[in-house]
Amino acid sequence: MTHKAEERVNAVENDVEVVDDVQVLRLQLVGGLLRAMAIVGFFAAVAGTYDVITTQKSRIIPVYWWIAYTVILVLAVWRKSPYGLQIWVLGGLLFVLGVLGFVRQGLRGSAPVFLLTVSFVSGVFLGRRASFFVVLLNTLTMAGFGVAYSLGWLVIPGDSFMANGSRWISGTVVFFMLNIFIVGSLNYLVPRLVEALVRGQRLTQVLRTAQETLESQVAERTRDLERRAGYLQATSEVAREAATVLADPQQLLSRVVNLVSGRFGFYHAGIFLLDSSQEWAVLQAASSEGGQRMLARGHRLRVGVEGTVGYVVQHGEPRIALDVGEDLVFFNNPDLPETRSAITLPLRARGEIIGALDVQSTVPNAFSAEDTEVLQALADQVAVAISNARLFQQVQESADAERRVRGELVRAAWAEMLRVRPELGFIKEADAVVPVSRSWDQEMEMALYTGEAAVGGEAGNALAVPIKIGGQTVAVLDAHLPEGEGTWTSERVELLDALSAQIAQALDRARLYEATQRRAAREGAIREIADEMQRATDMNSLLRITTESLNRALHSSRVYVRMVPPVSSREA
Repeated sequence: MTHKAEERVNAVENDVEVVDDVQVLRLQLVGGLLRAMAIVGFFAAVAGTYDVITTQKSRIIPVYWWIAYTVILVLAVWRKSPYGLQIWVLGGLLFVLGVLGFVRQGLRGSAPVFLLTVSFVSGVFLGRRASFFVVLLNTLTMAGFGVAYSLGWLVIPGDSFMANGSRWISGTVVFFMLNIFIVGSLNYLVPRLVEALVRGQRLTQVLRTAQETLESQVAERTRDLERRAGYLQATSEVAREAATVLADPQQLLSRVVNLVSGRFGFYHAGIFLLDSSQEWAVLQAASSEGGQRMLARGHRLRVGVEGTVGYVVQHGEPRIALDVGEDLVFFNNPDLPETRSAITLPLRARGEIIGALDVQSTVPNAFSAEDTEVLQALADQVAVAISNARLFQQVQESADAERRVRGELVRAAWAEMLRVRPELGFIKEADAVVPVSRSWDQEMEMALYTGEAAVGGEAGNALAVPIKIGGQTVAVLDAHLPEGEGTWTSERVELLDALSAQIAQALDRARLYEATQRRAAREGAIREIADEMQRATDMNSLLRITTESLNRALHSSRVYVRMVPPVSSREA
């Protein structure tokens, strides 16, 4: 069925509903009239009966009144009485009352009013054809009574007015015109009122449908915005987590999958990363119990061959999977039996695919195209965080290696210097500062080998603090408190620690300065010898100048330079 056909069917159904509503209104109106007539009719019947009894008129008329009242009362009380029965009985009773009025009072009574009321009721409740039939019946009835009174068939004692045929003719014409006016007006107004009611009802239905559609769209849009806001918040949380756990990439992965799964109520979230061979996507973190079992057994998927993860890692495109069709094989995972839909997104950092983010839900069709966009933004943030963590780890490893190399160089340099100057050190005794000549105290040896401050002395008044350069202990600072000063407090220990750090920097600068001076002296001696060698004019002068320059530069007692023949000549 096309959209227009559906609209026509809906319009017809709405019109039927409106007609039914009009019918209900008519039933309610007829019921109200019958109840009103039941109330008023009781007093009218009592009054009419009293009038007949006191005036000694025909006793048959009150019988008709009470019969009519009984019928009206039954219809008023019987709520499930048929609509047609109510209308025809109501109209028939009014018609009978009009006929009785003509019999009793002729034109002077209320008979025309009753018959006009019958026309009104037929015009409102029975439609055009029935109402015009009622007009014809009412007119013929009044004309018949006019003929009967004019010819003397009916006589009201003492009233000659009723025998005047011209009055009956004019009254019948006026009565007919009033009937036509009432019925014509009603037949013109009622259909248009129904039509207006149909249009109003249809417009109301359209507005109600539009309101429901708008409310549905607003609710759906609100849910989408809340979902997007949740994704964005999760993305920012991933960024914060990445900044706090750079030193431990595995901890970062665990926090990310738990965050994604917990924030949105997903059944499972897992992160796959490519191995060094770029052939396998290895599960590195998972949020579900089944994922933990897969993680424990080293779950991995071959790139481009196995599962949606392999497809996404190879092609670099997100993919939504459902538990139908060709994706059904993917969901036959005993570790994740409740999965009904899943989305896998590539983890791309610096233009390269490093893995995939796999998210699974127990709800069918849980992921839309908009979810793909915002989740891909989240996946990109995760990929950047993983890449930054890896780079941070590499920088840390490089820094550690650099510190180790520098420590080895520092240790070698200090070892060489202490080999040449093994007794380098000074001690403050009394009022003089003299070179160290005695052996090391016990606390000094302990600080040297442990690399930590050590307390010694008989009264605990001695403190030895290691002096470290590049992580290597190159010296020990040994301090003694005067007798009676007690032991070393934490403030004094901190002071010596700070002082040892400053001493270490100064010692390293002094060593570097001495090394620079020695290097400069060597380079100067080399330049001087080279300059003197440039003055030689023959081989003998060159050898003599070289020997004298080397002897002077090296401060040696003897320098020997002699030419020798090539090895092949000596062997020959």
